[in-house]
Amino acid sequence: MVNKKKIIVENLKSLVIAFILAMFIRTFFVQAFKIPSSSMYPTLQVGDRLMANKLVYKFREPERGAEFPAKSPPDSYYVLGDNSINSKDSRYWACVPRKNFIGKPIFIYWPLKRIRIVR
Repeated sequence: MVNKKKIIVENLKSLVIAFILAMFIRTFFVQAFKIPSSSMYPTLQVGDRLMANKLVYKFREPERGAEFPAKSPPDSYYVLGDNSINSKDSRYWACVPRKNFIGKPIFIYWPLKRIRIVR
């Protein structure tokens, strides 16, 4: 009986430690996302699931495109989707404040046939 309690307690400790570690990693390093719209088609498709690097923008600014002559307020970005005909982007809802950037996509992990690194 004592042995069963010890096993249960050890398993619960392991689960709690794993949960805390997973939440720490998700909060500060990487996070999974599901793509809800076609605004980034064909780069990202509806239903793609990807991992994003949340640490990258702590050490450097997002890259700006020099092709588009839009003006944006300080600490804000004018963002455009790859699928510009069907994108709801900064043309519709204005510039995105820097503080709203969560992370940079690393790789698509689902669906299996689309597994790849995002560039």
